[in-house]
Amino acid sequence: MLRALTTLARSLLTIVTAGVLFAFSFELVGIVAFRYLYIPHGAMGHDIALVLHVLLSAVLAAWMYRQFFHDHLWRA
Repeated sequence: MLRALTTLARSLLTIVTAGVLFAFSFELVGIVAFRYLYIPHGAMGHDIALVLHVLLSAVLAAWMYRQFFHDHLWRA
């Protein structure tokens, strides 16, 4: 029973941590990449720019989670 609750708590912490990291990286990518480094061409469309924004944010969030949080949350 205790093992199941521990796994549930770790899973919930993982979801919350990944969500916070995604929100942070979404803002970071929006500010840095799309404001200062890359301005999407008008013909590319808003939807494609949004998809690129979300994909870059997801990759950055996954990398940050793996580098900084995964071992601390799931170390047995």
